[in-house]
Amino acid sequence: MRTILLTAAIALALSGCAAVNDADHAAHHPTGAAVAGSAAKADMQMKMMQDMHQKMMAAKTPEERQALMAEHMKAMQGGMSMMCEMGSGGDMGSKAAPARTT
Repeated sequence: MRTILLTAAIALALSGCAAVNDADHAAHHPTGAAVAGSAAKADMQMKMMQDMHQKMMAAKTPEERQALMAEHMKAMQGGMSMMCEMGSGGDMGSKAAPARTT
């Protein structure tokens, strides 16, 4: 009995996967241009953060470090803002997957 239920559950799960067609699947993926634009922004953000890290490591006085820390916080907030935009459909053009009706 347990084997039959397990087999039925697997068959049901796989039949749901097969119902998704290519158009439905592609609808929630961003276009190539959107991905490239977001990747470029992410690369620029990463470079800026690496540069900021180097400046902080080179700081010689507590005052320099304090000033750089404020700048670092602004850069991190900008990066977080960018990631939120990407996740909510800002640049990426992503949308929530449409509800499937079966």
